[in-house]
Amino acid sequence: MDPQKPHNRPAITSPRTKPLILATVGMLTALTSLSLAQEVRRPRVVDPNPDSGPSEVRPVRELSPEELEALMNAEQEDAQPEAQPEPEAEVEAPEQEQPEVPMLEADPAKDLLDFANLHYNAQDFELALARYNEYLAANPKADGARTALYNSAECLRKLKLANEAEARYLKLVEQFKTGPLVGESAYKSGALAYNRRDYANALPRFRVAEQELARRDDNPALLLDTRFRMARCLQNSDRAGEATPLLETVVKSPDPNPFRDKAMLSLGRNALEANQKDKALKYFQTLVAKSETPAIRAEAATRAALLMTDAGDKEKADAMFELALKIDGADEWKAIAQFGLIKARYTDENWQGVVDAYQLGVFKLSDDIRAQMFLMVGNSYHKLDNTEQAIKVYSIIENFFKDRDEGKEATYRKLLIYYQTKHAQLDTLVDDFVLRLRASDIESPLIDRALLLKAERAFAEKRYRSAVNAYDEIRPRKLSEDYRNTFHYRHGWALSYRSQLQAAAAAFTQFITRAEKDDPRFPTALAKRGACYKKAGENKRALADFTRVFTNYPDSAEAEYAYQNAGLLHEVAGNTRAMIATFSKMLEAFPESKGAAEANYWIGRGHYSQKEYEKAVAPLIKARDMDPDRYGEPAGSRIVLSYFALKDVDNLQRETKRYIGERSSVPLPQQVLAWLGIKLYDRGEFTDAEHVLRVTSTPDAPAESRPLVWKYLGKSRLETGNFDGAVQAIDYYLESTDKPLAKANALRDKAIAYYHLEQHDEAMKHAEAAQSLIKQGRINAELWLLRGDIERARGNLEKALSYYTIPSQTFDDPEITPLALFRTAQMLEQLGKREDALKFTRELREKYPDWKRPAK
Repeated sequence: MDPQKPHNRPAITSPRTKPLILATVGMLTALTSLSLAQEVRRPRVVDPNPDSGPSEVRPVRELSPEELEALMNAEQEDAQPEAQPEPEAEVEAPEQEQPEVPMLEADPAKDLLDFANLHYNAQDFELALARYNEYLAANPKADGARTALYNSAECLRKLKLANEAEARYLKLVEQFKTGPLVGESAYKSGALAYNRRDYANALPRFRVAEQELARRDDNPALLLDTRFRMARCLQNSDRAGEATPLLETVVKSPDPNPFRDKAMLSLGRNALEANQKDKALKYFQTLVAKSETPAIRAEAATRAALLMTDAGDKEKADAMFELALKIDGADEWKAIAQFGLIKARYTDENWQGVVDAYQLGVFKLSDDIRAQMFLMVGNSYHKLDNTEQAIKVYSIIENFFKDRDEGKEATYRKLLIYYQTKHAQLDTLVDDFVLRLRASDIESPLIDRALLLKAERAFAEKRYRSAVNAYDEIRPRKLSEDYRNTFHYRHGWALSYRSQLQAAAAAFTQFITRAEKDDPRFPTALAKRGACYKKAGENKRALADFTRVFTNYPDSAEAEYAYQNAGLLHEVAGNTRAMIATFSKMLEAFPESKGAAEANYWIGRGHYSQKEYEKAVAPLIKARDMDPDRYGEPAGSRIVLSYFALKDVDNLQRETKRYIGERSSVPLPQQVLAWLGIKLYDRGEFTDAEHVLRVTSTPDAPAESRPLVWKYLGKSRLETGNFDGAVQAIDYYLESTDKPLAKANALRDKAIAYYHLEQHDEAMKHAEAAQSLIKQGRINAELWLLRGDIERARGNLEKALSYYTIPSQTFDDPEITPLALFRTAQMLEQLGKREDALKFTRELREKYPDWKRPAK
């Protein structure tokens, strides 16, 4: 809780190509020998950065705290915008389309030029440059020299050899004077000079480019760019008057025209410098209305507002200032408009409006209003809970005006924010502030309020000794009655966390005695005192306080806490019925309680401990679902055990599957899983049975698993087709039993597994071993059928017949006997003994008319 709320606002009086593959294989072969015969010099790569092009105006940025402080120290002066950085010319200007490379003809010079072009179009500029140089050396005045000069210049530029490229462009212009590529070469050589601020050499080159491009009239975009650069060269050479006609031409040029706004802004500046204010204002107003470039609009709006102010049109000037403040960019033009808006909006308590104006920039102000302006801004940030920005502004005031009232107020407000935001250096800052204030104003209540911040911060950080020490420094007489109660209240908290439980209880008693019963902190003090008693082992007194809380303050937040602690005290005392009742009442009173999961858990656990399994399940499920991380395992295990106790297979299966799926660290009892697995097997749910039995099995220590686990795991794997796994499980089972019938049953299952694995010898061996243990009965009959199946699989039909015949004639079983009769008839049919086969078939139909033959 904040011990001291900030004032609404201080009393402030004033604020502040594509690749061409045209040559045939023969041509390429011929050219390869030419390429290999020449050494191509690899040029040294430099970076003149000819392709970059910065914006016309500088981007806007927010000043750092250091720059803010620099502004505070700067002398008051009229703010004028700095010279804007000169934009670079775009060297990658639109070019004439290069002719495609034709097939080579019987012309060595043309072949060489075509070969150079082939490399050029493939962007292999080093090889292209070598070929162009070779061509120009042999054919300096040929028709192809124009192309060779231009493309070789491009190669040099692409290879970042700007000086050599510039010389090559100039050579083309000098040699050919006019015609194709002259305009482009003149522009690019001009651009290279322009970008290094060599306006004296750039201007005449742009003039040549402008004349050629205007004569051709086939590249209006490049022509427009050229005229704009010419004007810039003139302006940067102190020849603004000569630039004006060019700028006007640029402004009047049709769309697309990316230079119109920049040219118009330059015209406005030129007019202003010439004291043609009306003309300048028209240019600026046009830009404000039509320009879509924020930086240009901001400068134009600010200049227009200044001109309107000069002309006495304050209403329009105010509107234009406000418009300027709403445009991003050009912070240097916003100081006057910003200051006026900040004062008006602060007076109207429009905190966001103040911040919005401030966030648009920082400006220079006179000493007598700087502190007030920054305090308005800081207070507005504080009101908006933007503590980071508020601290930055308060720090400026503190550093430069610490001896003024605004400085003291800013320091305390910053400390208040540090308290609220848990600043690591709060203690040191409070100590420094208190020491300084004690020396200058010993009676200031800000001393005690600051110490209260320190004490509560130490308490919140669990530095309870420091908290108590800080409370001891506070002068109660300097605190209001409410803060005196707060002193006892917080003191009790600090003492309780130092484990001085009796002293803490006494401090809370002081508060409870002094405070009104409707004080919102009253139930908290009772609950906290009860907690002290509980920790001190005075459970009866603690239970009395907790009961008093939820009885007298049933709607308080502390009532929920009191219910929880009272329920736990009943649990500690072994009073399970009272524990269940208390937590049940808590859930009735607080159905959306954050402690609902805990309450449900203890209710369910209480019923479970009383063997009331049906009542235990529902609350345990709620606890698990509400807080699976905390109660998923303890509640989940008891849910499973409850359903096991209730012998509820369906719910037990569902909850076991969930518990296993959550990979709980506490395994379920093997007894439970074994029972469930067997039940699932008996119900024919073999996949689920195999899963449950596998989870509870211990293949790394087979003896630790119950024999029934291995027995039914083997059987489940037989049913699910996992025959290798079945053999493993059956082997573990065989190691655990010596009973003939059990071993015979297991050997029979193992023989079946080997049969399906087509390991017929192993299958027969285990079948015979099983029959050696049991001479009659169903298992013996099944083994005769199995041995028949094995011999049939081996192709020994006579043996298979002999084995099938035995159970068909000696054993009477509604499942075994008809299958034996069917297999016997099958073998007789395959052996060609049809009459005998029909005999067995008739017997099958007569005795077992409803029997259905197997799928296989």
